[in-house]
Amino acid sequence: VESLTIKNLQDWVGTELYECEDFKAIRSRLKKLGLQIESSYGNAEPESENHKPGFHRAFNIDLPQQWLLPLQLQLTRLMISTGQSFWGFWPFCDLRQVYFPSLTSLCFERWTIVDDWQIEWLISHGPTLRELILNGCPIVVFIGMDVRPAHWPELEPIYKDG
Repeated sequence: VESLTIKNLQDWVGTELYECEDFKAIRSRLKKLGLQIESSYGNAEPESENHKPGFHRAFNIDLPQQWLLPLQLQLTRLMISTGQSFWGFWPFCDLRQVYFPSLTSLCFERWTIVDDWQIEWLISHGPTLRELILNGCPIVVFIGMDVRPAHWPELEPIYKDG
């Protein structure tokens, strides 16, 4: 198996799957990966998924640590999406430690671009990329929030009171 696409991957996957030797063996052979991550909560309102702990864990921890970092040297094709919710900003997904030296095709769906590092991350893959698809990916120029979550990087505000 060199190609794996998982639709409706639940956001809260037990660590026993990721620690399983069979999973590691299959993952070690992958060249192409497609993941559509979904909330395990049965709420019909997609915006409510963004407040569920499993959804944040899926993008903050599981996606980088269990999928992207172990595959970064071998992937040539990557697709990440969600069914209805946006990702990248909320839930936050930090890709700055991930680099794919052989990536030729990248498709992100519903990835929210909010900071220069995200554009720089895309550009860093320019030498190998032959296909870049950003489907339904908004570029946010202003965000008003009362509290900054602790795990977020320090993003420069474009507007300061006083």
